[in-house]
Amino acid sequence: MRVWANGALPPGTMLGHEFVGRISAAGHAATGAGLGARVVVIPLAWCGRCAACQRDAQQLCAGMWPGSVGLGTRPGALAEFTAVDAGCCRPFPKGLQDAAGALVEPFAVGLHATRRSRLARQPGALTGIIGAGTIGLMVLAAIRLVDSAATVMIVEPNPVGAAVARRLGAAVVGPDADAATAALGTPVEVLFDCTGATEAITQAAPHLMPGGELILVGVLEPGQAYPLPGRHWVSQELECRGSSGYCAVDFDDALGAVAAGAVDLTPIIGGRYPLAEAERAFAELSRLGASARVLLKP
Repeated sequence: MRVWANGALPPGTMLGHEFVGRISAAGHAATGAGLGARVVVIPLAWCGRCAACQRDAQQLCAGMWPGSVGLGTRPGALAEFTAVDAGCCRPFPKGLQDAAGALVEPFAVGLHATRRSRLARQPGALTGIIGAGTIGLMVLAAIRLVDSAATVMIVEPNPVGAAVARRLGAAVVGPDADAATAALGTPVEVLFDCTGATEAITQAAPHLMPGGELILVGVLEPGQAYPLPGRHWVSQELECRGSSGYCAVDFDDALGAVAAGAVDLTPIIGGRYPLAEAERAFAELSRLGASARVLLKP
């Protein structure tokens, strides 16, 4: 919704990069699922040849965006048909609803962010998330998948996102960082910013324990920059890491978790609409704010 509204996509982009579909035709060299098979698609056009791709860090592939499905020159799932590489198609297990498949892609983003943090090495660390939009909620779901007993604080003023965060297992939910930290009773050791706000680093610092870690998941607009309160960050030995998208392993693990029923992402769905009512769906999404996900069905 955000990239659509701010004009970050190339002119004429046909949206839809989080989707499940059926294979209607295949090239002569394509292998994998056959005609009619239901698949969930990795929309990113990783080149497979660069140093990043070769070390399974496809999220750093510099050439992936132009040919990405629904994000670049290839039409996304709102088109009648879209062409994708066979290697980007993953068989979608029978018995699962299409809605679950459409949530695999954003869940992979949340899973990758969690793995970028020290939670991957240190389960049980007190954790906070700023922003309970789709990605913030996916980070929450990923944390709960990695450590079901994790104590997670959510900062979210939108009541829709706050309510969903509680359903997904957030221990503390507050409208701002001060209120949430006060309710938790202590700063956190790991804090994820999922807002893409320029003030994220400044606002995060007082809510991190000494030696704490900030993971930047939200993306700034072109030309924007973070102001860094250097003295506090140096004296408290705080750490900051970025997290961008996901790699192939993250996507496959996200799909595996959804398929196995290890994670329930359905509370994130704010509504379901036929494709013909896409305009109304976007209007509803704007009304609810970023703290909901609407699904379109052809």
